[in-house]
Amino acid sequence: MKPFDIHSPKWSRRKFLTRTGSAGFGITGMASALTNLNLMQNASAATTGMNMGEYKALVCFFLGGGCDTNNLLIPIGSHPGRANYEDDRRFVAISENDISNAGTELDAPSAANQQYALHPSCQSMAQMFNDGELAMVANCGTLAVPIPENVSLNEYNTTIKPIQLFSHSDQVNEWFSSIPQNPFVSGWAGRVANLFRSAPYGDPAPDGQGINKDSVASMLITAAGSTDLLVSPGGTIPQYAVSRAGAISLAGYGTNYSSAVQGGAYSNNSAGRRLQAFESVINYEHEHIIEQSYADVLKSARENEALIGAATNVADSAADGPFPSDNYLETVFLNTYNGRIGTNFTVATQLPADVQEMLITCKLIAGRECLGNTRQVFFMNKGGFDNHADINDLLPGLLSDVDAIVACFNEAMKALAQYDPAFDYNMATMFQASDFNRTWTPNTSGTDHAWGTHVF
Repeated sequence: MKPFDIHSPKWSRRKFLTRTGSAGFGITGMASALTNLNLMQNASAATTGMNMGEYKALVCFFLGGGCDTNNLLIPIGSHPGRANYEDDRRFVAISENDISNAGTELDAPSAANQQYALHPSCQSMAQMFNDGELAMVANCGTLAVPIPENVSLNEYNTTIKPIQLFSHSDQVNEWFSSIPQNPFVSGWAGRVANLFRSAPYGDPAPDGQGINKDSVASMLITAAGSTDLLVSPGGTIPQYAVSRAGAISLAGYGTNYSSAVQGGAYSNNSAGRRLQAFESVINYEHEHIIEQSYADVLKSARENEALIGAATNVADSAADGPFPSDNYLETVFLNTYNGRIGTNFTVATQLPADVQEMLITCKLIAGRECLGNTRQVFFMNKGGFDNHADINDLLPGLLSDVDAIVACFNEAMKALAQYDPAFDYNMATMFQASDFNRTWTPNTSGTDHAWGTHVF
């Protein structure tokens, strides 16, 4: 294996094109860039001028539907809340025997009456907590104004609360905007991206001189489709969606554009001529502002496609990336997921969709220098948590999947820190969110929409 030198100034155009071509964008996708070299110059500047020791990434792991986290973080033993938990939760309460058998107790603090455990399905997360690699944030959520702990019912009813408090869509919107009681304009991650583009560490600076001044790809990447979290003010920083396999290529031109390109040139067939015509159209300078804006979006998407492909190639290739063998992160995911869930998957495409979303996210962190961002935000989603009467049947399996995905991410970041001298384990942080919690006391069949929740 060669030293990991993607940040080397010797990252040649040929090497860039070769990486890019085998990762979904195709050599032909560089046709427009080769006419003006803008993309290549930007990519070169990113890899030679960045201080990747400053790299930080946030990964949002969203549990869609409203996860019942009252059964994720559970009081046990002599905790004064244990009796209330058993009395109030009744048939949805998790027994201490189940917790003890699973070994998900959390290391007790100095006060013995403050013992907690995680759900029996979350064995890996409990171990991570006890190893100092995972933290819980209790009783948080959307809030318009402070509400006293012992508020009366009358005070509660007259206090300003978030809009449509128990509505899925409204509460997801408020989680992502972080501005309650106002119409949605942008997501907080989108606003952060806008600031990082234009100002270094909070100080005023011209556009393009911020923390992400060398960015050649979007700071905002989603593996789960478009999300309000990544909406920047006025769309200044477009979010870029990737598929579970990486960059999303144009359809109709064969795998990796094989039907339209041969030997770095357009093929002399209908696919080649269509692709050449398409790229000519999007690179044409339009007088009409809407036509030009549409073309700019397409060009941006094509350029991001190239860079995403290059980044995933870094993660997958032992010759060019940090890992000791090809597809090393895929092996880490397969071993971790199989070991946790008890499956026998042999290739990454057999993994569940949400696990593959996390895998491509980890690959892009591994290939981060191709993207030119010292700050990055990723988004992925796991649905199915709107359980209601099915909480006892469905929540254990859902949390087992969450546990395995979190373990996969953790092991991937440890592997990257082991083999990439420019990466530190603490450079990437996953945080979890969900629409809202479920009611503390169940109704006749299950739990319903509620408010304050626990996140990790």
